[in-house]
This record gives sequence, structure tokens and C-alpha cells, in this order.
Amino acid sequence: MTNFFEDFRGIVERFPDRVAAEVCRRDGTEQITYRELADLATRAAGILAGLGVQPRDRCAILADNDIRWCAVYLGILRLGAIAVPLDTTYRASQVETVLADCQARLILASPRYLEASREAAAVAAPFYRNPRFSHFSRGERPCC
Repeated sequence: MTNFFEDFRGIVERFPDRVAAEVCRRDGTEQITYRELADLATRAAGILAGLGVQPRDRCAILADNDIRWCAVYLGILRLGAIAVPLDTTYRASQVETVLADCQARLILASPRYLEASREAAAVAAPFYRNPRFSHFSRGERPCC
């Protein structure tokens, strides 16, 4: 039985140069091929492994939906960990509830959500092992 990441690898092998994701922005469109996305996911997985993420660990993502989000999500799955996408409209108290409930190993937040993620995890931390923090954006860890 295959998992999502193994299925993704199969698509990368079949269609490496096809567009995997496209994000429309005010200043233009950003595209990434399956091969490029797989490379970013591999880099993200390496960084996450360096942070101690192991199979079945839960990793929360609080970030805008963009190419970096996709790469981090796939990087989490590549390690056999569990991605926990969070709604960017959640208030810190809602993020806190999800973090406590799922017992996330770490939370990955893009810069504009970093403060809310820190606030939520600081309150939720007594309920489970202390999460580690990271953030990602273009040119920064964990993927691009």
C-alpha cells in the first residue's frame, strides 16, 4: 500500500517538467515543476529531520497557501510524520487548542503568523512536550 508521498514521487518520475503548482499574486504568477517541488520537499525533510522530526510526529503548519507550504507539507510526509495544517484565520487561542489536542512536535509558521504561533504554543506547551519553532519564507528555512 502506497502513501501520498510515494504517489507524489511516481508523478515526479512520470512528469518531472510539468507544472505542479501555480500561485497567482498581484505581481505575477509563480510556478514550480514537479521536479523542483520534489527537490524543495527533500530539502525541507532534511531540515525537519535535523530538528528531530521522526515518523508519526505531528508537525503543525500555520502559513499562507503557497509553493513553500506545499514543499513543507510534502517534506513532513516524506519523513513519515503527520502534517497538521492550521487555518490562518484562527486566533491564537484556537491554534493553542489544536496544538494541545494533536501534541505537535513543532509548528512551522510563516513570518506573519510567527507571533501567534509562539503565543499559542507557549500556553499549550504544559499539555505536551514543548514544541520547537521554525518559520519559513523565501530564502529561509526549512525549504526555500
